[in-house]
Order: sequence, then C-alpha cells, then structure tokens
Amino acid sequence: METITKVNEQKEENIEEEYHVVISKYDSLKTFFKALAIFAVWMAFTFLLEGMLLTLQRPEAVINRLLYTVITNIIIGTVIALYFVRYNHQQENIDRKKFGFRRPTYTVLAVVFGFILGLILYIVQNPPTLNPIVIVNAYAQVLVVTIAEIIICWVIMGSITEHVSKGRFGDKGSKIIAVLVSSILFGIYHFAHSPPFNTVNMVLLLTVIGIITSVFYFTVRDVYATIVFHNFLGIFGVINALQASGNLKIYTAP
Repeated sequence: METITKVNEQKEENIEEEYHVVISKYDSLKTFFKALAIFAVWMAFTFLLEGMLLTLQRPEAVINRLLYTVITNIIIGTVIALYFVRYNHQQENIDRKKFGFRRPTYTVLAVVFGFILGLILYIVQNPPTLNPIVIVNAYAQVLVVTIAEIIICWVIMGSITEHVSKGRFGDKGSKIIAVLVSSILFGIYHFAHSPPFNTVNMVLLLTVIGIITSVFYFTVRDVYATIVFHNFLGIFGVINALQASGNLKIYTAP
C-alpha cells in the first residue's frame, strides 16, 4: 500500500513538474513576442516619421526631425523600451547584467574601450572626412537613434532571445541565436528608413554591422559601451549619405 502511495505521489510530482515546464515555456514565448511587438511598433513609427517623409534627407525638416526623434526614439525606443526591461528584470527575475547594466566602475572602463575601438574602426574604413567638427556633429545627431537601436535590438531583443532560448540551447547556443536575431532585426529595421538605408544591399551590409555590434555587446555586456561603440559605426554611414546628397558642408560648422 505504501509503495502504491509513493508511486502515485511521484506521478503527481512529475505531472506538476511538467506543468510548470509548460507554463515556463509559455511565459518565455509571451515575453519574446512582447519584445517583438515593441520592435514592430518602433519600426512602424520609424517609417511613418522618417522613411515615408524622407526626414533625414531634408535638413530643413526641423519639425519632422523633432517628431521622429522624440516619438520614435525617445518615447518608444528608449522610455517604453527601458520600462519593458525594468519589468522583465523585476517580474521575470532576469539579471540586470544580462541587459547590459553593470557597476559604474566596469561601465566607465567599457565605455573607454568602446570609444577607442569604435574610433579606430571609423578611421580604418577610410571615411569621407576626419574633420573633428563633422564627426562630433554627426555623432551627436546619430546618438539618439543609436540609443534606441541598442536598447531595442540588443538590450531587449538580444537579451530576451538569449534568456528564452538558454534552457534548450545552452549558454553558447543561446548567444549565437541572440546574435543572429539582434543583427537580422537591426538590418530589417532599416527598410523603414529613407534611402539609401532602405535598399536590400544596404540592409545586408547593416546586418553585417549588426553582427559586429552583437559580438561587442554579448562580449562586453555593457549597454553604454555598446552605444558609444555602435555610434561610430552609425556615423560612417550617415556621413557617407550626407556626402552623397551634398549636405556634408552643413556639418562643418560647430
């Protein structure tokens, strides 16, 4: 009788364990699709306020640029996105380090490293100009967009993908998947931008750039350092586009 009771108890424990596994997988998928929804909304507003209106191609479009910056990249890409990160940190018990938020001492060193490495990569690409004023102006212009890109594509999509796939694919496998997801989504997102960033060749190139940023993010694992590093990759494309459109001279003034 005792043996039968123990067997039944074991069966109940196994059923309960399987139930929790199913619920855990469901919650993980739900978290992933919530993250994907934020990405989709951010991309949609990028198209509505930038790509469709060719905002970045028109320096005189001050109001459009302001709306694009504030609504798309500050409100959606930063504020709402960071709230989502905070929610998952508290409710899903995901470590802040996994989202790239580290101790101040580590962050300072990582930012310095990211700055130096990013600057070197910018220089070796033979950019249209090494004028420090142009670089600073372009860096400042791109920064708000870069912050949103890093938070959406890497801090949210990358870290969440890694988290939900870790149980099945392990540490290395989940990182590889996260690198691919972050990089591909980063490339796809540029279809919402104005030319030349919305062309197939450019999207493929930006996906490769996304892989470079992914390697940096998942290696250094610091959001601020990744922003600093990635912004140098961003200004190279922007400065090239400005030169092609004949608007580069505008950025030579302090």
